[in-house]
Amino acid sequence: MFCEKCGAQVENDSKFCLNCGSPVTPQAAPVAAAAPAGPSAMAKFFSNKKNVTITAIVAAVLVVAIVAIIIVASLPKPIYMDDYMKIEYSGLDGMGHAYMTGDGEKLREDLKKHMSEAELEVMMTRLMKQGMTFELTKTDELSNGEKIPLLLEVDNDIAKEYGVVFKLRSDTTTVSGLKASTLLDLFADLVITYEGYAPNAYVQVETKSDNAFIKEYVNYSVSNGYNLEEGDTFTIEAYFSNSVAEDQGYLIKETTREYIATDVPVPVELDLFADLEITYTGCEPYAKVTVTSKSTNEFIQNYVSYYVSNGKNLSEGDVFTVNASYSSYTAEQQGYIINADSKEYTATNLPEPVELNVFDHVEVIFTGIEGKGKATYKVVTDDVFVKNYVRFQFNKSSNLTEGETIALIYSVVSYVDPLEYGYTLSETTSKNFTVPALGKNLTNFTDLSSEEQTRVMDYVLKEAEGYLTKEGAAASGLTLYNTGYSAGNQLSNATSLSNLTLDSVIYGQQGSWVTTDYLVFVVTVDIAGHPNLPATNGSATGHYYFYLSSPIVKADGTLENDLESSLVRGNYCYKSYEDLCEFYLDNFKNQVVFEPNA
Repeated sequence: MFCEKCGAQVENDSKFCLNCGSPVTPQAAPVAAAAPAGPSAMAKFFSNKKNVTITAIVAAVLVVAIVAIIIVASLPKPIYMDDYMKIEYSGLDGMGHAYMTGDGEKLREDLKKHMSEAELEVMMTRLMKQGMTFELTKTDELSNGEKIPLLLEVDNDIAKEYGVVFKLRSDTTTVSGLKASTLLDLFADLVITYEGYAPNAYVQVETKSDNAFIKEYVNYSVSNGYNLEEGDTFTIEAYFSNSVAEDQGYLIKETTREYIATDVPVPVELDLFADLEITYTGCEPYAKVTVTSKSTNEFIQNYVSYYVSNGKNLSEGDVFTVNASYSSYTAEQQGYIINADSKEYTATNLPEPVELNVFDHVEVIFTGIEGKGKATYKVVTDDVFVKNYVRFQFNKSSNLTEGETIALIYSVVSYVDPLEYGYTLSETTSKNFTVPALGKNLTNFTDLSSEEQTRVMDYVLKEAEGYLTKEGAAASGLTLYNTGYSAGNQLSNATSLSNLTLDSVIYGQQGSWVTTDYLVFVVTVDIAGHPNLPATNGSATGHYYFYLSSPIVKADGTLENDLESSLVRGNYCYKSYEDLCEFYLDNFKNQVVFEPNA
């Protein structure tokens, strides 16, 4: 039979034309027909030898093509896994991140074109058991333009059983789309200092950066930063918000850094006794040690104290110990090594005793009036021995008269030896003193010196003005009274004493009479219109009294008594006006009301 397409003759059982490769349709047995009028063009082509030859060559090529088609048709179908994966990039250039997501549903649908659902499940189960993997080999710290290898691991021998094979179109992917960044070194301006001293120093960290992100968002911590000495290592870690750093465009590649401790402060040896001053008081065999540090070292000045063992009752050549008391912890914190806290000394060059004249340190004072003079003494030294252990007494100390001789006698308490304080005492234990001119009772104002009179008058007037002005009145004069003065016989500018009777008036009733010597000053007072001092019998004046109690004038014309304490103040009222006296008593409680002796 012949090919319907090209007209070439083919075997009856052939399915394909060897000349053109077209399928051949089986034909029915031929029916007898009249002989053709002559050969066709296709027959002439195949009857030509050359054509036959050409036809044979074409037929051979066609056979190879058909075989190739059959072979290719039987090969497993490639499945390109990167067709089913989507890779995205985020972050900063240099610190970017890659994320890969897959379209598993599309992969499944494409695989089902080559196998049944059941076969697909079996194949995938077998592949997964063998460890089927498809992933990016690097996902972090990425830069734009960087090529990341793709990793596909699959047992394609199993896949081929199901007519497929898994492949990659490209074995790399290129990073792109990362944001521009600025590389920031968090440790560039970090200042490291050491507190304490080796081997117990510790790290202090402070950044001096002027970068706003570092100042506001970065904190530092130290690992192994304690108990350090030279050459030890420690690590500083920076903590910050990655999202804030990324938003601000900072690329931070290093968050920890290791350091080696250098220039760690080291403790120094401190001699606590180098500037210790040893002094001795007293004499042998009672000498005593005193220690004083002259050091300018602050630790010694503030934290070290000293005490002495066996430091009393010393003689030349005796041994004593000075001990230093301090806090070893404080010494360590301040960087000091102290190898000795006690030291022995030998007592040498002890002081020689000094002869003491006790009377050089005491002053004898005479006071009082002739025949009634008094002697007292006053220790005028800070010497511990004299102040605390020497006792004084007079053989006579009262009722003294001018020219009389008295003795001051001293003794030392029995439990103290003067040698303990470095003294030997003279054999004389008493000293005579002659009583000088004594004072006398003031019987006339002119017994005072003119300077003293002026001082007393000024003081009284000042006191009167101060008090009366306070009460709303004004002092208008200062008057003295003579001895024997009676009411109505006032002597202006008098200069003698008055014998006055103090009258303790209680609601106008007289009390007992007491006669005493006083130096009296009467101040005339203008009380007109004063709200608290009503006019007396129509008069606009009153009197206010000041007096000095029992004054004694010394030989130099000055008052022996203390002027401020001996001045007595009082109110004046006429005895005949009891209502006024009652007024004073009601308004000026505890005031002494007095007047001249009637």
